[in-house]
Amino acid sequence: MDGDNIMNGNLGRIGKYVSIDELKYKGGSMDAMDMHVLHNRLRLRRDTDGGSYSDHGFLNTFDLTTSFKAFQGHKVNSQSYMGGDGDYDGPYDVAELFYDIPSGTSKHIYIGHRSTIYTGNRWCNDVAMAAVQVLNMQGEVVDFIPMTNSTFYYASNEVTTKPTPQQVAAYTYLTIGTSQINNRFCYRTGTSSPRTGALDSIDTSSTVYGAGLKPMPLTQYSFSGSSTFPSIAQKNNTSYIYREMSGSGSWGKYQFIRTVSARNLPEQGSIRIAYSITTETARFNELDENDTIHIGIY
Repeated sequence: MDGDNIMNGNLGRIGKYVSIDELKYKGGSMDAMDMHVLHNRLRLRRDTDGGSYSDHGFLNTFDLTTSFKAFQGHKVNSQSYMGGDGDYDGPYDVAELFYDIPSGTSKHIYIGHRSTIYTGNRWCNDVAMAAVQVLNMQGEVVDFIPMTNSTFYYASNEVTTKPTPQQVAAYTYLTIGTSQINNRFCYRTGTSSPRTGALDSIDTSSTVYGAGLKPMPLTQYSFSGSSTFPSIAQKNNTSYIYREMSGSGSWGKYQFIRTVSARNLPEQGSIRIAYSITTETARFNELDENDTIHIGIY
């Protein structure tokens, strides 16, 4: 037995090596070596911050066709970072969530935004979202979706209780406008709201993070839960999708967008999203970065 065979094969199955991805087609069982391989594939991150993100990573995949799941996120005090009231101009963060969905994989991706502050300036829940990547279990990028008004529609429905992806699929969807409209998803280079939002987006050309190219780099977390470095630099004069919270009565409510076209998704994989959750000093502690962006498939 040499080291390569131990790492690449499975001593619990006799004969030719069978990948863990092929077990459901060729039969067999999982052993400790399979668990080691799976551990590496899913890039275990559950303990990197003392466990507060323990529902993501190794052996935690979700059937996103039956319920929405929130990305575990990172928030920025824009007022402190900018030293004033201008839109945040720093790098975007990237979060990831693993999924396992039934076969029949041409489906829409749904993203929900939830307002999590209940006091003060409502617009301080504006969240910029720049792009989505779909990765297979090998960590390869199989789909890249810039968040533009030609790739996503929005639903005007606002709901207090988080719905299922099936329920959200039945909503009526509309084109996202390029002007700032209160309590709607908008497509702009800035929010025009002080002390929040973002100025410009990331480079969303398909030659950077498109299918077959590199995954968007994940934000890394310290044990305190803070970001050791955000992931992606901004590109000037590039638009993104965000929900304009100004003038709304939607504290605590959800609103959704969905891909214009159905996507050919692998049955098992992960979704990464580039986003910027920014707010003012007075709202920073109240805003819940782990309950702001929700993902579903249907």
